[in-house]
Amino acid sequence: MVKNSNEGIVPTISIKAKENWSWSKEEAELLTRLGYACEKGTFVEQDYKAALQFYQLAGKAGDNQGLSNLAWMYQNGLGIEKDVQKAIEIYEKAADAGNSTAMINLGNIYEYGELGEPDYKKCFKWYKKAAESGNKKGLFNYANCYHWGYGTRKSYKKAFPIFKQLADEGYEDACFYVGLYYQDGLGRSKDYEQARRYYRRGALADDAYCFNQLGVMYAKGQGVKKDINAALDYYQEAARLGDWLAYTNIGWLYENGDIGEADIEMAKKYYKTAAEQGEENAQEALKRLGADEDHNASRTDEYVRTESQPEKKYYLINGSLVGKMESGRYYLYQDGEWKADDKCEIMDRLRGYDPSEPPDSPYGFGNSSIMNEIREISEEAQEFIQKKYSDAT
Repeated sequence: MVKNSNEGIVPTISIKAKENWSWSKEEAELLTRLGYACEKGTFVEQDYKAALQFYQLAGKAGDNQGLSNLAWMYQNGLGIEKDVQKAIEIYEKAADAGNSTAMINLGNIYEYGELGEPDYKKCFKWYKKAAESGNKKGLFNYANCYHWGYGTRKSYKKAFPIFKQLADEGYEDACFYVGLYYQDGLGRSKDYEQARRYYRRGALADDAYCFNQLGVMYAKGQGVKKDINAALDYYQEAARLGDWLAYTNIGWLYENGDIGEADIEMAKKYYKTAAEQGEENAQEALKRLGADEDHNASRTDEYVRTESQPEKKYYLINGSLVGKMESGRYYLYQDGEWKADDKCEIMDRLRGYDPSEPPDSPYGFGNSSIMNEIREISEEAQEFIQKKYSDAT
């Protein structure tokens, strides 16, 4: 689609504003949407200055989302010089008008110390307000404050029911925390089956941390039979999704000789990749191996991702469906092309997981009848099967 030019839009509206143009609620909201289109480059050329003017008009017309978006522009220096203090002032106006996004952004500013040092008391205050307004992201951040002790006393007892409520309502970011509470027994007894249940739900939503923790459970045999190959699969998927701790965990498998003979050089490559991103466990591992002189001398991400991945594998599912594993990801051959296996059909069968079980039932890993539905085949065989079924249709 060819984008339209912005020329003439902003000047016309600015003139109307100067003539004390009276905006209805719907028109004020439209100004915000126009600003957003200019900010993101949706249907028009991206233009921060135009977005800024639309948001300013929307704010004057009484739309608190327009005010919040205007504050975002100041916070990030988009179309105007960055001014976090100014952003706070505008966010507070929007928040006072009930805008929960502004409340969350104020919490973020104070949590991450954008004015200098973090102010966890204020961060807690704004996340609490966002939570009370019914914003799920605000509620999640509010629970995080109790989990980490930001601006309030650390309380696993208060954090857990919030995380669980959110996860059960479909807020997938909370699945990692619920799993962690069950896995590590934070404020409760350990329950590996429940931990695995919530990690799996998060993994289905591509949560890197959940993939990593599933790897930990298989590496340690927590509630499942110890399976280093399964652990490696999960670690690699977590690494692909950007969890640097997963790189550290893969490094440990190489260092410890868990996936063949110990390979210290390969372990160092993984550790360096994670260490360069600030992962402290990897940095400590490099010190232990005497290889911490210069994490920044060269980037190893690309080498690790391409050279050390397992070889490509092909699978036949139920005698007709072809799948493959490449660079740590699973794919199905459907409608003449490879498509991501988003429903984990391959991994479920490799691990013997029965997806037909009710949600609150322990996952049936190791189900031999399900594992019999899949077998590894050669590249030549998968090409033959693809052609056979393509010709048949």
